[in-house]
Amino acid sequence: MLDPDRLAAAPEASPPLPADVDDAHFEPWLLELTAAEMRDALRQLLRGNAQETERGLRTRFLNWDRTHNPGRAEPVVRRTVAEIDARRDAARALRIRRERRARDAAEVRRIAERRRYLDSLVEHESTTWERIDTTLQRGSGHAYGQAFQLLQDLAEAYACVKNDAAFRRGLVRLMAKHGNRGAWVKRLVNGGFMWTPKT
Repeated sequence: MLDPDRLAAAPEASPPLPADVDDAHFEPWLLELTAAEMRDALRQLLRGNAQETERGLRTRFLNWDRTHNPGRAEPVVRRTVAEIDARRDAARALRIRRERRARDAAEVRRIAERRRYLDSLVEHESTTWERIDTTLQRGSGHAYGQAFQLLQDLAEAYACVKNDAAFRRGLVRLMAKHGNRGAWVKRLVNGGFMWTPKT
């Protein structure tokens, strides 16, 4: 299997800019760039994609320069495997940073979605308690599992808003109706929502 970090390092052989290219040589090309293209390049830089952005801009400039200055000789750059391998660690570090940023962003989204869900349970608490009640009335093990999961979520939601007392009151009302369901009560005891008195 090909090493993805070596593959990422290999294209870094973008040809260098000719020695006689100075800032004034860039101006005609820069004037042709649209505002959207410049914003996109800046956005990529701000996201930490400096290497890719630089390579992309350099390649675009050289292509433009080739069409506008056809007589200019371009250096041929060949890289050895050893040179590519030397860049592999940098490519790996870049990949790991990108993956970590993506994981962190996904985790932030997951936490935000979870919090919205929990907030909705508290906001519609009477409906949530009714859903648990209705699910328990089905009387099956699967229904008890669903009701227990929803009860756990509701307990977490109340804990987030520091209103454990409201959760306990709702649980007492729920148990007044379903306290005779042995399998349900066992789930609550095992889940730490209830305890059995010592004899």
